[in-house]
Amino acid sequence: MENFVKVEKIGEGKLALDFADL
Repeated sequence: MENFVKVEKIGEGKLALDFADL
């Protein structure tokens, strides 16, 4: 979940990318 929070702070667009990788 830590990664999720980090991504959220960076930006929504990046969140989608991280989510797919997960």
